[in-house]
Amino acid sequence: MFEFAKEIFYNRYVIWSLVMNDLKNRYRRSFLGFAWSFVSPLAMVIIIGFVFSEVLGQPIEEFVPYLFAGLNPWIFITTCADAGAISFISAEGYIKQSNIPLIVFPLRVALGGFINLIFALAAFIVLIIIFQNERLAIGTFAVIPGLLALFIVGFSFAIISGIAHTNIRDYSHIQSLVLQAVFYATPIMFPSKMLGKKLAWLYKYNPIYHILETIRIPILEHKFPNPESWLWTALFSLFMLLSSLLFLKKTKRVLVFKI
Repeated sequence: MFEFAKEIFYNRYVIWSLVMNDLKNRYRRSFLGFAWSFVSPLAMVIIIGFVFSEVLGQPIEEFVPYLFAGLNPWIFITTCADAGAISFISAEGYIKQSNIPLIVFPLRVALGGFINLIFALAAFIVLIIIFQNERLAIGTFAVIPGLLALFIVGFSFAIISGIAHTNIRDYSHIQSLVLQAVFYATPIMFPSKMLGKKLAWLYKYNPIYHILETIRIPILEHKFPNPESWLWTALFSLFMLLSSLLFLKKTKRVLVFKI
């Protein structure tokens, strides 16, 4: 783990340059630029919110913020997993013609997605303060540990999917199916209470749900998440990080020859 930390530190300027280049290319010649990182998910949430608030019988003024605070972190996770799957393959030129460590490329994916997420959530919090006439509370800042854990999980997914897809080119398709199943099984578009007691296990033992709660509760309710969610989040993010780094350490010598 310290070996990877050292590689990241020594290549920090390379990483930052790659991330900034990716973001500039994404929004190049765009009128709104980085504002799309907020406008795009907000528009999607409003459209979905209008429909599903009626279907699920939820007040739209409560449902849309709930959906936005949960859907954006989920989009970050899926972005890391999907873009991470081709992070090594798309960087073939860098990998084969330079000494840039492999860990740089999934980190590049995770950082780019995380910057977009921060822009979106920051703008969203500002809108909540303005339109709901609320003030920032101490509990709002409890979102920071949750965001850090989310980044670690997204980064870990990018590493694992990158290695798996480089070895098995069908992996990204299998991953998409699994992520779809997790999406519908996790209370992202609906409150957890709608699952009732019989299906409560779908979220009680679902680490993704608990990660979302450590972000959603501070933003929407301006208070600290419950200890159970924090414990699940801490343990899962640590497990994912250690597992992904160990996976990379064991495969990095042969991975280059499979790109």
